[in-house]
Amino acid sequence: MDYFPILPPFAFKSFDDMSKKEAQGYFDWFMETKSARLEQLKNLVDDTGYEGARLDYSDESLVYVWRWYLDNVELVDRSEEEIREEVERETAGLTRIAISKGGVMTELNQRQMYEHFYSEKPHQKISTPWRFIAMDIGIYLGECLIKKHPNKGLYWGYVTKPKRYVDVNRPLLMGLKTRGLAYPSVDIEAGAISNVNINTLRKVEGLAYRIVSKSVWNERALLDSFRNFENGIYLPYSLQYLTEIPEMSERKAELHFEWFVYQIPTHIRDIGMCDRTDFSEESLISVWTEYLERVQYVEVEEQKKIERLKQNKKAGKPIVKMEVNGVEVYEGCLTLALRISTYFAELFRRKHEAQGIRWGYITEPKSLPYVNRPILRGFKPEPGTGAEVVMDQIGIFYDLAVRAAAGERDKDALLKLYREWGAKV
Repeated sequence: MDYFPILPPFAFKSFDDMSKKEAQGYFDWFMETKSARLEQLKNLVDDTGYEGARLDYSDESLVYVWRWYLDNVELVDRSEEEIREEVERETAGLTRIAISKGGVMTELNQRQMYEHFYSEKPHQKISTPWRFIAMDIGIYLGECLIKKHPNKGLYWGYVTKPKRYVDVNRPLLMGLKTRGLAYPSVDIEAGAISNVNINTLRKVEGLAYRIVSKSVWNERALLDSFRNFENGIYLPYSLQYLTEIPEMSERKAELHFEWFVYQIPTHIRDIGMCDRTDFSEESLISVWTEYLERVQYVEVEEQKKIERLKQNKKAGKPIVKMEVNGVEVYEGCLTLALRISTYFAELFRRKHEAQGIRWGYITEPKSLPYVNRPILRGFKPEPGTGAEVVMDQIGIFYDLAVRAAAGERDKDALLKLYREWGAKV
């Protein structure tokens, strides 16, 4: 295998110990050599890969390159000395942390901890060339995100503080966003959208380590990571997200739909009611009951927060409010309702899949209120007109959230909605 890692032309120092100047120097080298590293990776894959497959920055190429890595990665044995030194460091580190927090670590505790760590340590590791190749694949992962979403402000960068930050001074993919939603608490700062930096190189190193430590051979692992990172691009259920969807091109609508369907389990998990979302009809009552309780709780807590703000300017901002059809709605409550809409629609689809109910989307005409949005299709045509009937669950739950904010407290609302749509199958 003709692979020669491209290494810095200067003495490498631990990222944690780098000065700002040294971090800048390393980042400059990273950017200067990034294209060469990707070119060498492509050549290596072409020489040892499968005919007709190319690293073209498509979603499919992420499955291909990781399958290629799994098929070719080389493992080597670790020495007993190396394993024990690593276990001793970890045992000593956790002992220091326990003592600093007021705990007591007896000699027996330390020996038991040591034996546990030793039993968990793999006795093999990825060979040096393949560790560097994993990092090059990490660069490729980041470039796939940048190229797929050229207008989303993604870029390579680095941060130099705080020093305790796990990725301090390392090259990072920047420009992703996240929403500050705290579940199951309902003190939701839904308007707070913050920046997220991701270390795609470290991510792929972690995937590679799992090959050894747990023998995890999932050829879709790289694509799974890519899809999860895309959550920071689409900002699901934000106002920005809802207003951008109608303007999408057909190709972007297709990519967005693929992402949405892939992320359905994540959206349902983020509702924060995992003990209730079991896809039973009864769960519809339970989920909506808890939502209504949260709405009331948010209203009470926000009034308290507003009072604190009057007395203390440092108390923090209230949850964002907006007016819809003359009704004030907390944006966090609306966001949660729209997440529940995904659960409702997926439950309905599962129960009626045999009757042809499926996820889909429509790109024309642009005047449709649900254009480009994921919807449920496969219902009976409209009686008399023959027009297609679709379930725009986002529109339905937007209306439900507004009605709840206006004081409606029908705990059976979802079950009634389920039965109403069941008659249209």
